[in-house]
Amino acid sequence: ETINGAAGESCDDAGESSSCDGDCTLATCGDLTVNHSAGEQCDDGNNFDDDGCVRCKLAVCGDGSVQTPFEECDDGNTIDDDLCTNACLLNTPPCEGGGIELAVAPSGQMKVCDDPDDVVCEQDQETLCPLGWHLCSLREFNNRNNGWSYPVSPEDVVVGEIYCRGGGGAGHLTLGPYDGLSDLGDDALLNCGFGSSRAACPGALGCNEPFVQALCCAPAPLCGDGVVNSVEEECDDGDLDETDECLNSCAWRQPTAHGLSGIGC
Repeated sequence: ETINGAAGESCDDAGESSSCDGDCTLATCGDLTVNHSAGEQCDDGNNFDDDGCVRCKLAVCGDGSVQTPFEECDDGNTIDDDLCTNACLLNTPPCEGGGIELAVAPSGQMKVCDDPDDVVCEQDQETLCPLGWHLCSLREFNNRNNGWSYPVSPEDVVVGEIYCRGGGGAGHLTLGPYDGLSDLGDDALLNCGFGSSRAACPGALGCNEPFVQALCCAPAPLCGDGVVNSVEEECDDGDLDETDECLNSCAWRQPTAHGLSGIGC
């Protein structure tokens, strides 16, 4: 067929084809025209994958795009016993040590566990985490909290990794008003707000602040291989010694000794 440029045609296949829409314009995903010959099922003309149309295909569980509120997760694979089931439901292990689950991040890689009786000391909060999980470091938290909505307040402070403070003693990564945070969907700055105890840090505070909640992280897949190769890692010494300078969460034991600045650290 003859392409009539004066009429605004960019193609002309005498009807719809996989490369040419019925209105004689080139077929592209995002042009607001559903081209069935090109395999399109929808075309909403935007780049959002959470609105029912994913790259010009109707959204289904397993396409790798989370459709809120219908899906809790979507990892795009067919493995049913990982953190996201084939029904697009989160499948995270339970809290331990009598802890109860208060919230799970959309990624399934973080959760908040709490001791309802407030008897677990702040330095022992990691015992509430699921088996094999640990208290989150700052980099892990900021990398895994996208889309998470969980309010924090002076009465509901969430704590992560225990760091050694430059001035002595230890302190938790504190997620709450101390750090200017009101929601776990917001990224945090390095801080060691709530006092704690760690064997490798000088000084001990005993059992204090048992009312806090534990921010627990699933194991980072590359942490422990001896190479700093992830946005979640500050260090990686490849060992399981929790008393040396590089913690098992691949964060520095004393961040300020390595050029990192932080509130109360």
